[in-house]
Amino acid sequence: MAARCAVIGVGNTILSDEGAGVHLVNRMQARWQCSPQVDFVAAGTSGLQVADMMAGYGSVILLDTIISDKPPGTVLVVAKEQLLQPEPAQGLAGHAVGLKKAIELARIQGTVPVNLVLVAIVPALIAFGETLSAQVEAAMKQYESVTLALMQTMGITAARKQGVQKNGAE
Repeated sequence: MAARCAVIGVGNTILSDEGAGVHLVNRMQARWQCSPQVDFVAAGTSGLQVADMMAGYGSVILLDTIISDKPPGTVLVVAKEQLLQPEPAQGLAGHAVGLKKAIELARIQGTVPVNLVLVAIVPALIAFGETLSAQVEAAMKQYESVTLALMQTMGITAARKQGVQKNGAE
């Protein structure tokens, strides 16, 4: 059996694309029936609280936005080794300084999960608004697919919930 896994969505859902991680974790929780050891967590902008949220899990997948020179909607995977580097991770969105500090706090406390990865999407728009930009919305399927593939490498099984179609409609 795979270790307990948390899929933690981070971001601010009233700042357009900045909330993509939270939107994705909510969509995945609604669409996928996963192994019982998986918890979907919408952390919002909790930054430092993510350290506590990671405690007790063998695997954690963080979902967030990342500022990059890549085109909006690009999905990037940031490995544990890079996340544990002491200098601030370049390009992480506003609350992510707190996310970086949360990872450092977990390192100090000895609670960093064995498997830790950030799946991030490049935003097109960070402004007041509760909907995603067209570019990020168009990339959400890929964002979800990359996350599901990582879950599978961690021994997590996921099956589409009954009544949920491929496009997510019920």
